[in-house]
Amino acid sequence: MVSGTTADGSLTIDGKTDFEVNLNNADINNPTSTALDLESKGAAYLVLTGTNKLMDGSNEDHKSTLYSKSKLLVSGTGSLEVYGVYNNGIHSKSYVLFDKGINLYVNSANHGIKGSDAIINGGIINVETDGEGAKGINCDYNITINGGRTNVICTGNGEWNTEDLETKAASCIKCDSVLTINGGEINVKATGSGGKGLKADWEAYITGGKIRVITTGGLYYSNGTTESHDYKGNTDNLDDAYTSSPKGIKVGTKNVHGVLNISGGDLMVRTSGTNGEGIESKGTLDISDGSVMVSAYDDAINSSGDLTINGGTVVAVGTNNDGIDANGDMHLKGGTLIAMGAGGAEAGIDINEQKKLYISGTKIFGIGGRVDGTLGSTTQGIVTTTGSVSANATVTISSGSTALASFNMPPYAYNNGTILVSAPGMESGSSYSLSLGISSQTVTASNTINNRNFR
Repeated sequence: MVSGTTADGSLTIDGKTDFEVNLNNADINNPTSTALDLESKGAAYLVLTGTNKLMDGSNEDHKSTLYSKSKLLVSGTGSLEVYGVYNNGIHSKSYVLFDKGINLYVNSANHGIKGSDAIINGGIINVETDGEGAKGINCDYNITINGGRTNVICTGNGEWNTEDLETKAASCIKCDSVLTINGGEINVKATGSGGKGLKADWEAYITGGKIRVITTGGLYYSNGTTESHDYKGNTDNLDDAYTSSPKGIKVGTKNVHGVLNISGGDLMVRTSGTNGEGIESKGTLDISDGSVMVSAYDDAINSSGDLTINGGTVVAVGTNNDGIDANGDMHLKGGTLIAMGAGGAEAGIDINEQKKLYISGTKIFGIGGRVDGTLGSTTQGIVTTTGSVSANATVTISSGSTALASFNMPPYAYNNGTILVSAPGMESGSSYSLSLGISSQTVTASNTINNRNFR
């Protein structure tokens, strides 16, 4: 058991076996280096009792305020504050595990929590970072969140990496392999240029939990000599290494075709800075259940590969670009989709011109400057028309007195847009009543898209 206060000291534990350290109202401040240095080759079981605090200094090179050479497992009923003045707050050379009951606060100049992997089973975890390119929780392999409440705020801007010769940006939760969220409450906010909420380089699986993601930073640009933290110029001819765009959730990299699978949970994503996309998969994106609501400066939802909706409720608003954009085929098989794009060339629903849209069970309402793509096939009637909707309106498509679909619109109004509506039970050649909240019209369904900028 470790208790007491030191303003100029540290604790180092070395050995070869598993061991337990009980911090019981301990306050350790090392003004030159690591405060708690767990050098044993065995697993470190850190038990928290009472109120505890660790702080490092900036006089010597070191990895973190709390360092573990092996596995780090944190449990107990107490609290721990970790201040990383020089580098990371918590750094484990192996995995870190946080159990139910703990109350952890980390404030660091670089990464808040760093490990090979991270497992969060419960507790309250609050992380704040302000370094350029810093990550709140950063792992070389996998991150799994099963419960608890995890709050991460990253305020650092993007930076130019002199070793890789490319831009880097901050991320609230980032792993190099697979991100899995099974439960808990997750609140993340990135305010710096190019900042990201959740980022996984390979795959991400969301099966449950309440997830809130906000990014407010703009597009970061640097060529190693000049930089901009809110670049608004044309990026079409720029090397990818020179820019880092803000993203709410990003899966995959320019070299890795990511996989994003959402099968449950309650997700809300908002991006407001220049080029900020809401949810992006560099490969496939599948939504089979849950609630997914996105408001983004750029595309609200974007996939480089096929995009499939099998169930759940999806609301996608792109305030300056498309609502939902698939660069592969789009398969709408179930659930409800509301997609709102910007005006002009931007669409509520956008499919790559070389790919196709397949409809077989989803209740669909899309509005934008146009509907863009090629229809592959449909098992239900489709209506294309024009009209306006008010913020928070209820839109319905009805056959007589029977409502075939009802859509609760997001808090955004749209005037004189191109509309696509479809629902199971609609048949080609039949007439329906479309109520847009502020107006109604009689429409006729078909099995094609009629002259609404849909190829």
